[in-house]
This record gives sequence, structure tokens and C-alpha cells, in this order.
Amino acid sequence: MRFSVSSETQPLYDAYLKAYTDAVGDCLQFLSDAMKAMEKPYKAESPGDLAAFLLIRHIIESIDGVCILVSRGSIHPCEPLLRSALEASLSVSYILSDDTNRRGVAFLTAETRKELKLLRQRDPEDALGKQVLAQNTAGQITDLIGEIPIDLLRKKIDALKADLNDLPLKPINAEFERIKAARKSAKPSPPCAICGRGDPVDKPGDPEWYSLFGGPKNVQQLAQQLKVNYLYEFMYRPWSSATHAANNMRNVDASDDSVILRPIRHPDGMNMVLRSCVVLTVPLALLLFRKYSPEAENDVDKRNDELAAKINQVLKTENVPWKK
Repeated sequence: MRFSVSSETQPLYDAYLKAYTDAVGDCLQFLSDAMKAMEKPYKAESPGDLAAFLLIRHIIESIDGVCILVSRGSIHPCEPLLRSALEASLSVSYILSDDTNRRGVAFLTAETRKELKLLRQRDPEDALGKQVLAQNTAGQITDLIGEIPIDLLRKKIDALKADLNDLPLKPINAEFERIKAARKSAKPSPPCAICGRGDPVDKPGDPEWYSLFGGPKNVQQLAQQLKVNYLYEFMYRPWSSATHAANNMRNVDASDDSVILRPIRHPDGMNMVLRSCVVLTVPLALLLFRKYSPEAENDVDKRNDELAAKINQVLKTENVPWKK
């Protein structure tokens, strides 16, 4: 099932993987250097900068994972990582575009709330922990996540609750609670004609952090507000299908008398992965350089031009086919 090459095609296969791996690595380095440029003017009291730092780190780690997969010719497993990096990239752009500190606090508050919920689910005496135990055994949970000292767990829970009850998170946390309560009382939609199920106007639970204070309600609206809806339609939406174990017909080559499955680790589709890495790193790197290190504009533009030329050349690299 794993793709194999002959002695004649091995050099071509190795050169193809190396060219794309190096190109993804160059994109990654460009964004990493832009993040370093951000460190000098970083303001410790700026929640917007902190939120951006955390999200950019997530993008870098995700693309680094993509780089490792590309080096081995494993293409489709790149898609969940790219999808996650895209969502983080949209979030950074949203934070830095306007009202940066309040949006940064909203992001940090949402992160704190998620961590708190996870810890509470692990406490057997907490209301959320009891809900989990009602559907699972303590042994099943322990086998998955291991033993957690209850005193340490509750100490972390108390610390997170204190953070949410203190500035600057407190007013944002109150807004989360207000919206969450409103969602509980929302009237259901008309029942589905097929299954009879009626869904609430909004999903129960926490809203997306960027939806606070009149912001976009979901990723699609976020992309639309940032005027990059094409990224949602041609990147996020297809990658979502892959995340849910769909899009499998692309791995079949059928004829009248046979069906051939695409072998694992064949780099078909590598060009789309590289183009996606460019989109997820280069524009964000340019944004960071221009915002936090404008004096380096000429050097940055030159480097961007060189990177673009290299990418265009790599995209012309010959691949080894898997279809006979």
C-alpha cells in the first residue's frame, strides 16, 4: 500500500520531496523571522500582542508539522494541520486589524475558559466531572489521561477561576456568560422535515471569541469580514471534509476492469500544500514586518521577491506518477 519507486525513479522522487520540503521550510523561516521582529516592540501589557504571539506560534508549529510530512511524501495528513493554521491566521489578522487589545483579551478569555472546562471535567466532585462520569467509568478516563493529583487539579482550577474574575478578563468573561445564557433560552428552529429534529437558533455553549461585541459568528463570516472568503471556500471547506474522513474518492483510479487505490506517501497534491503554506505564512509575515519593523521594508520586500521566485520554480518540479 505504501508508494515505492524503482531504482530509476528514486532520484526523481527524492529531488521532488527535497525541493518542496526546502520551500515549505523557507516559508516557515520567513514567518519565524517576522515573529522575532515583533519581539522588540512587544508590550508586556498588550493582550493583543500576547494573543498574536500565541496564535503565530501555533501557525509555526502546524506548518512545521506539515514540513515533516512533506519530507516523507505524506500529503493528505497535512490538511488538518493546514486547516488549523488557517483558522489561527484569520484570528491573528482579525486581532491586529482593529480594536487589538479588546480582541486579544477576548481570545485569552476564551482560552482560559476552555482550559478551565477541561480541568473541571476531570474533577469527579465538580458538576462537569459528574456529567462525564455519568457516561464513562473512572477507569476509562484514567486509562486515557492518567492519574491526576486531585489537590493539584483543584489548585489549577482555582487559579483559572481567579484569572477570569480579575481584570482584564472579568468583563469579557461576563460577556461570554451573558451570551451563553441567552443561547439557552433561544427558541428552536422548525423541526427538520426528514428527521424531525429542531435545532436552537445558536448552538448552546460558548460563542466564538471573535463573535463578541458584534463580531463575525463563525469562520466563514470571519473570512468574509477580512475579505478573504476565497480562503474559506477553497481551503477551509475542503480541509474540513478531510478532517471528517470525507473526500476519499480522490484516492481511487477506476477503469472498466479494475480499481486502483492511491498508495500511501505518494506526493500527489504537493503543489497545493506548498501554495497553501505560502498563503498561510508570507502575507502574515509581511503584515508583522510592516507593523513591527517598518525600517526593514526594503530588505523584507527583496526577500519576499526571492522567495516567490523560488516557489514558482519549485512548482515546476517533476513528480513521479502513481497511476499506470
